[in-house]
Formats: sequence, C-alpha cells, structure tokens
Amino acid sequence: MNLRILVISISFLAILFAGYSGMKYLSDQKTLPPQKEKEHTDTFVRIDTVLLKDEAVRIKSFGRVSSAQTINIVAEANGKLTRGSVPFKKGTNFNKGQLICQIVDKEKELNLLSQKSEFLNSIASILPDIKIDFQDRYQEWKTYFEELDINKPLPPLPDHKSSKEKTFLATKNILKSYYNILSQEEALKKHLIYAPYDGSIANIAFEEGSIVRMGAELGKIIKTKNYEIEIPVDVNEVKWISLKDHVQIYSDDHTQMWHGTVIRIGDHVDPQHQSVNIYIKISPEKNQKIYDGMYLEANIESKPIPNSYSIPRKLLFEKNKIYTLANDSLLKSMEVKILHINDNQAIIGGLPNHTKIITESPGYVKENMAVKILK
Repeated sequence: MNLRILVISISFLAILFAGYSGMKYLSDQKTLPPQKEKEHTDTFVRIDTVLLKDEAVRIKSFGRVSSAQTINIVAEANGKLTRGSVPFKKGTNFNKGQLICQIVDKEKELNLLSQKSEFLNSIASILPDIKIDFQDRYQEWKTYFEELDINKPLPPLPDHKSSKEKTFLATKNILKSYYNILSQEEALKKHLIYAPYDGSIANIAFEEGSIVRMGAELGKIIKTKNYEIEIPVDVNEVKWISLKDHVQIYSDDHTQMWHGTVIRIGDHVDPQHQSVNIYIKISPEKNQKIYDGMYLEANIESKPIPNSYSIPRKLLFEKNKIYTLANDSLLKSMEVKILHINDNQAIIGGLPNHTKIITESPGYVKENMAVKILK
C-alpha cells in the first residue's frame, strides 16, 4: 500500500515538472517587438522685448456718485407750506433762481401791507412842509411818493442833503417807519425759498399744504450738473495719487464711460479697511446721463514711474521673479524689483533694456529648459 502511494506521488510530480518545463520553453521562444524611440517634442514660448519707459500707475476702485452740492432746506419761519414755481415733489427739476416753495403767513403779509399804507400816508402828510421848508427837495420827494407801491418792495429813501432835513424826517417818524418796514420785508423773504443752482429735489419731508414750524427740515435738493464720486484707496497706494490726476470712470457693465479729475485727497485712514478716501469730480459730456447714487468703477491714471516696464501679474513667480530667454534658446529666471502691483498688472524695474521676457509658455517650464520662440 505504501509503495503504491509513493509511486503515485512520484508520477504526479513528474507530470508537473514536465508541464512547467514545456511552458518555459514556449515562453522563451517568443520574440518581443522592438520598442519605439520616444519622439522629442519642442517647447514653444512667446516673448516680449523690454523697452523701458515711464509707466503710469493705474489704480482701480469703486464708489457711489453724489452731488457735489447738497442742501437741506430748513424752514426759517412758521406757516403753511405751498408750492413755488415748480411742484414741491421728489424728483422735480428746477433752474437757478426759481421759487422752489414758500411758507405762507397771511397775518404777516397783511400787517406789512398795513404798515406800508401808513408809511404812504406819512409821506403824503410831509409833502406840504417840504414844499415850503425844502423847496429844492420837493420834486424828489413828490416823485418818491408817486412811485410808492404797497405791493412792491419799499424803494430807498431819497438822500437827505442837510442835517435840518434829517431832523425833520426823524421828528415825523419817517425814518423809523421806513426801517420797520424793511425789517418786515426781510423777515418775509425767509418765507420764500429760491433755487441757488440748477438741480432737483432729492427728498421731501412735508407735502404741500402742511403746517411747518421754524427749524423744520423740509427736504433736500441737489445740484444736477456737478457730481463727484468718493472711492476708498489702499493706504499704500495713496502716495501715487496727486490732485488733478485724470480718471476714467465706467458704469457697472462698462457700456458708459466718463472722464473725471481728482479734486480732494482725504487725510484720514479708515482703521477697519486701511484705506483713504479719494474724491473725484465727474465731467459728463453734453448727452451723457449720470445719477446720484450710481455705483461706478474709477481708474486713476497716476504718477508715471521712470525706467519701468508693465507686465501681467501672472508672469511673476516666487514673488519677484520672471523667466527670460538667453541665447534665444534657454529659459533663465531673473529677479526684478516690484515698483507697483495690482490685481492684474505689475510694474517692474531692475532689468536691462532689450531683455527678452517670456510672456506665454506651457505650465511645466523650468530653469535652463531649451525652448523655441513661437512666432
């Protein structure tokens, strides 16, 4: 029995060995196909040749339009608010000198008319005495009396030519009555609110017909032909900005463009944003529309930097390096001086004129890499 098991085991091992030997023999007989040599691929780059010049610094920021002249209308008298030459409504346009609104006080108006009537009567009563005592002055006073109109502002009194005439007028209370009327006329002027410039009503606090008190804010008017925009600028950028710098201003969708000028530079730093406010006067063309409250983009063309060159910011790597082309075939890194930088552009210095810099390349470039120029 043991002999039989031994024979079977030896036979099985012999079969396995024979199978393995046959497979190895067949495998050794296969010939591998020849491997192709790797093809060499050229790397192409685009270049610019540096020509140093005075590059202008461009600073971009955003802000809202506001009228350069905004006035709060405050009542200087008591009475009933009524319209003037234009409706006292938000959005109403007016011209310089137009009556915007008035505060009516009939009692004061009638009292003034009464005093003017008394003054007219007083002048009439002194004419006979003037004709006798001041014959050379009679015609002038008679003309003054005839031209008096109680519905119009009181004209200036004729000049008194002597102390005697002055004393005569004082004893008849002519001077006192005259100045009392002038005082009331001046007080009634405060009931009339005239436009100091061409503009529009931006806001109203009372409707026409309302009773208002002295000191009440009636509304707000703005000058429509004089706008400015306030923009925040990083505190480190302010040094590049000067008064009268030219500014290009764009609408949110860049379909409109206006020109502007820097007119004021703030002297206070916003502690939260570390910015300084810059104020720009906007100068719209004849047919250009601009509105209070618009949100606009401002691009300030500031001081030029001599012997500099502007590049896309994306060309920088390791903060202050760029790739240049040496011997028209090899990439070389070069450290440059960053003179100004923003989101898209960098103004650099410290590189010789006619340096060839790489402006476009594949993403895997490296030092001393052989490249060809893409033309």
